[in-house]
Formats: sequence, structure tokens, C-alpha cells
Amino acid sequence: MHWEVTKLSYITNRIGSGKTPSGGATAYVSSGVPFIRSQNVHDQGLRLGDIVYIDEATDREMAWSRVRPLDVLINITGASIGRSCQVPVGFGRANVNQHVCVIRLEKSEETSGWVAWFMKAPSTKEQVKVGQTGAAREGLNFEQLASFAYVCHQLMSGRQSLPSSTTKPPASTPWWKSSSA
Repeated sequence: MHWEVTKLSYITNRIGSGKTPSGGATAYVSSGVPFIRSQNVHDQGLRLGDIVYIDEATDREMAWSRVRPLDVLINITGASIGRSCQVPVGFGRANVNQHVCVIRLEKSEETSGWVAWFMKAPSTKEQVKVGQTGAAREGLNFEQLASFAYVCHQLMSGRQSLPSSTTKPPASTPWWKSSSA
């Protein structure tokens, strides 16, 4: 099997986040379009016990912050920075706020589970730790996420099929700690 190190930006269509609707919490409604916040994103998956909702008009205004099934979500600010999960198939329409980044993959059906697993790997958590910016709070920006080193199979070029999402990448020294970096 041939493995290579690449940047996350090379295998994505989108890396971006949303915003808090005008009016903040007063914009939330009792039912409508789910609005995913950092407290909903966990390494074990989305936790929707305290999900809030926005109305249709707000959803239309925030259409660019919509998530799709198989997107990978990662918290980019605060104490939960680096927590990530995959949006499940069949999840339906939802939006994210500015604390949650959407990673949309070029070949989402083939790669989403693998990237979701990789975002939880110790080497990625270390990249999060090293890449934090901001004087008063922890944070990652989109450029930092896009430059994350990612171990992938040659499938990224379409040459072979992806190993299952339970297959672990080979152990290696992270690129930022290697002497050749």
C-alpha cells in the first residue's frame, strides 16, 4: 500500500464556518433548521440534546454555512478546539456557527470516514495544539486547517479504492517534528 503526506486543502472543496445569526440567542426558535454549535460537535459524533434551531429566513441568509451529509466538522475556538465528527448520512439540512468549521471533501463518499477518523488522531490533535492562535483564547483559522499534514492513500489521485474507515494510517513521525521538514 502506498501512503503519502499531503495538505488537507488538496483534498477539499470547502473549509469554512458560519456565523451567529443577528440577535444571537434571540434568533433561535423552538423548531426549524438545526443550528450546530461547538457544544454539539464531539469526537464520538454529533450530540443533539441541546441543539437549537433557526427559522427558514435565517437559514436562507446563512445558506453558505449549511452542512451536508459526510462533511467533517471541527471546533476551531475555545476549550473544545480540535473536537471533530462526521455529519451522518441522512442528517438533513443544518447550519453551523463561527466556532465550527466545515470541511467538505472532494471525494466525500470515499474519503469522509477516513478524514473524520484522521481528525481525531494524536498527530492531528498535536497539529491543533501547535497551530493555536489568539492572545486571549485558543483558535485555529482556515489557512491553518488547510495546511494540516494529512496521511492518505494513493486513492486521493483516484488510483485505488480507500481502505475502510477503521483502517489506521501507518505510525510515523509528524511532519513538523521530522528532521527533513
